[in-house]
Amino acid sequence: MIFGILFGFVLLLGGIVGYYAASLNSFFNTISVENKQEVQKELDLHLDEVKPFSVLLLGEDLAQDDTSRTDTIIVATVNPTEKSVKMVSIPRDTLVHTEDGITEKINAMYTIGGIEKIKEEVEKLLDIPISFYSILDFKGLIKLVDAVGGVNVHSNMEFTVQNSQEKADAIQIKKGPQKLNGEEALGYARMRQQDPEGVFGRQARQEEVIRALIQELVSPKMFTHFDEILDAIAPHLKTNVKGEQMLKIAANYMSAANSIESLSLTGEGELTYFPHYGLDVYVFLPHEEVLRDISKQLKEHLELGADYVHPLNEGRESWEVDHENIEVPEDANLPSIPYGPEYEEEGYYEVPEQSSGYYDPPVQNNTQNYYQPSGGQSEAQSEGLLTPEASGQDQAGDPSIE
Repeated sequence: MIFGILFGFVLLLGGIVGYYAASLNSFFNTISVENKQEVQKELDLHLDEVKPFSVLLLGEDLAQDDTSRTDTIIVATVNPTEKSVKMVSIPRDTLVHTEDGITEKINAMYTIGGIEKIKEEVEKLLDIPISFYSILDFKGLIKLVDAVGGVNVHSNMEFTVQNSQEKADAIQIKKGPQKLNGEEALGYARMRQQDPEGVFGRQARQEEVIRALIQELVSPKMFTHFDEILDAIAPHLKTNVKGEQMLKIAANYMSAANSIESLSLTGEGELTYFPHYGLDVYVFLPHEEVLRDISKQLKEHLELGADYVHPLNEGRESWEVDHENIEVPEDANLPSIPYGPEYEEEGYYEVPEQSSGYYDPPVQNNTQNYYQPSGGQSEAQSEGLLTPEASGQDQAGDPSIE
């Protein structure tokens, strides 16, 4: 979504609204997932009135057997009046408790129930509505970076990391300023184990890569590579934004891209026993006061009002998730796969020194649910894309990347 917004920005800078605008419109209509009609109308009205909006950015790790998990989870809010963007990275190990009674890490939500499930949990966590989403798999990131000719970064440390083909130490990152190709940018953004700042260091690098991409996408050379860039990422990108909406964003929101502020969600890492895996699992527990402050900032940026509460959080007193007494509902159908070396991929899985094992939920095609919740969708789950009055969420779109 952020990358798509930048395409529109470049069109306006160059004054080109003919062929390229038509290409952009066609591109987004081709890759876009359908919203329910009432939701689509609400989104259109929101953009017509040039109100702030939010977008969920997901980086999808698509395995060779077409299984997937979200390694990158970023929420951005865009305010055209303030001409600014606020961005917060959510650690993939963040513990959440679903409406269905499942306690899991937030990156498992995409595997469990697709885009709607993870969007729902992000909305609950930050207590804001999510207007749009964009899912880019890592092959798409590699091709996008290569299509723009690489990105410039400044690394605060030297390290080696595996490439996308899982070849150990295939990528060498030096300390200091450098230009990275697609494979190098992916490795740079994903490395965590060697960074003394752990997940926070990785989040900072991911945001740095996004900023570097922005600089490349708004450069004059963009015009000579426009179709090449669209062709490179088309098979790897899914979004719910329509072509007509993209052009509205390009016309009315582009000045916001000049000011991007990153908010830091801090917290503590804990080992907690997951009975459905029979293992101690590393989870991230956000500092509640920090989480509330970030939520407040995002609400203000979205101009929601101080009293806004997301429908899924009505009546909720505490934002903390009980990580000491995790229970599995009787109607849950969670898999029980033993921990093994196949889950120790460098840069994705980690075995903490103080633990006998680290376990992420096993991946599978995200069109199949891990669990079978009792009953249908709650009324609260079907509300709140843009305002408390907006209703309906797309249930038909398949977010898996072909």
